[in-house]
Amino acid sequence: MLSFLTSTDLTWDVVLFRMCFGVLAGALIGIERERSSNPAGLRTHILIASASTALMLLSIYLPAHSLSDGDSGRIAAQVVSGIGFLGAGAIMRFGTNVQGLTTAASIWSVAALGLVIGGGMYFGGLLLLTVMLFTLYVLDKLEKRSFRQYALKVLRLWLDSGDVRIRDIIHALKEFKVLVKSIDFSQELENDATQLKFYLKMPNDVDLEKMVARLSEMEHVKKIKMDQNY
Repeated sequence: MLSFLTSTDLTWDVVLFRMCFGVLAGALIGIERERSSNPAGLRTHILIASASTALMLLSIYLPAHSLSDGDSGRIAAQVVSGIGFLGAGAIMRFGTNVQGLTTAASIWSVAALGLVIGGGMYFGGLLLLTVMLFTLYVLDKLEKRSFRQYALKVLRLWLDSGDVRIRDIIHALKEFKVLVKSIDFSQELENDATQLKFYLKMPNDVDLEKMVARLSEMEHVKKIKMDQNY
C-alpha cells in the first residue's frame, strides 16, 4: 500500500506524495516565520519548498527519459546557488543593525529541504524539518530567556556651557546596564551648547523613563533625545 515510499520510479503517487510533503514542510516553516512577523512568511516558504521539490523531481526525471547522459545534480546545484539571491533580499540593514539573517537562513534551508524531499530522502527530510522547527521555535525561546537582548541606540545630550562631565554620564548609563560604544562631541556656537552623541548597546528591557529621569537630574543637561537605531 505504501510502496511509493521506497519506489525509485517517478510514478504519479510518488510525485504526489513528494510534492505534498514539500508543501507541508514549507508551510510548517512558513507558519513559524509568520508568527515572528518576518518578511518571508507562509506563502514564500511554501513556494520555495514546493518549487525546489519539483525541480529535484525534474532533475531525476530528465536523465531517466533522455537519450543523452545528463547530470541529475545540475538543477539541484542551480537551486542552491540561486536561492542565495532570494535570501539576500530578506536581509535588511538599519545603520549597524542587521535584521533578517535568520529568515534568509530559513529560505536557504527550506530550499534544501525541498531538494531532499524531491530526491526521495524522506527520513532526511523529516530530520531536517525537525531540526529547523526546533532551531526556529524552541531555541528562539531559550535564547530570549537565557541571554539578555540588546539593541543599538543613539543618545543625544545637549549641555550648557558648563563643564562637560562625560565620565559621570557614562557612570549613570552603566547603572542601567547600558554600554557606551563610542561618543561624538560637537559645539553649537549659535546657542552656546555642547552636543554629545552616545552610541549605545542597550538592553531591550531597560526602563527608559527612569534612565531619562536620571540623566535629566545631572548638572548642565538641557535636552535629551533618543534615536531608534544607528
